[in-house]
Amino acid sequence: HLRAAANAMHQGPRHRKPDLPPLAAMPPADDRRRFLTMNRRLREHRLVALGRIFARGLQGRGLISCIGLVEHRRHEVAGVIRKARIGLRAFAAEIDAFEREVAPALPLTIPGDTATDPIFGIEHELFAATDFSLVVETEMSAGENRRFTEKSLKPLAAGHPAVVAGNAGVLAMLRGLGFRTFAPWIDEGYDLIEDPAARLCAVLAEFERLAVLPEDAMAGLRAGLAEATGHNARHFAAGLPEVIARQDEALADTIAA
Repeated sequence: HLRAAANAMHQGPRHRKPDLPPLAAMPPADDRRRFLTMNRRLREHRLVALGRIFARGLQGRGLISCIGLVEHRRHEVAGVIRKARIGLRAFAAEIDAFEREVAPALPLTIPGDTATDPIFGIEHELFAATDFSLVVETEMSAGENRRFTEKSLKPLAAGHPAVVAGNAGVLAMLRGLGFRTFAPWIDEGYDLIEDPAARLCAVLAEFERLAVLPEDAMAGLRAGLAEATGHNARHFAAGLPEVIARQDEALADTIAA
């Protein structure tokens, strides 16, 4: 999957245009949004994340999408809500907020987003208009899964800081591929938490802290993270293909042996 995602992103036209100006519908540079969160198909932990955003009144601070559901599939939304109430009972307030405020508004779209490949495209305009990403991965397991998807690669490729709600150890895996993560500027202790509900709680707490930081503090955080984010964009363009090539060679040697 890593190979497929990296190859597709490197070849895709939206990765080739990192210098595009912000779209006309996007906020100007002096009115940037604090966070970006892009979601497609609704899942229980994504429902909780969206519910937290709306419960705290943070939706105006970010660019938010959830576009995998359309009007004639409302029964699917109700099904995910039921699953969340069973599996994530500690987040009753967030689930209530989602059902009350978010569900009636689905699908959520970002004005001006013209991405033609929402899986492997890199939406540089949206990253440029925001300070950090809240990545809500495809799964949040109890430790049995050690993997991530293109969702965690996108912000790194775009030179964007990120908080990742995913499987335990995602950040460690990314560092193992040569990327840099964002401690101590961002609390990444959540990456070590095996219990998915506790991990989600820690992720959302750090997300909320960043979302409400005063602007002078966020400016300092952006400056502190500049070295890591610049490295990640360069590494995605040049270093990651070499890492993947070495992995392919090691796999070939293992098969030959």
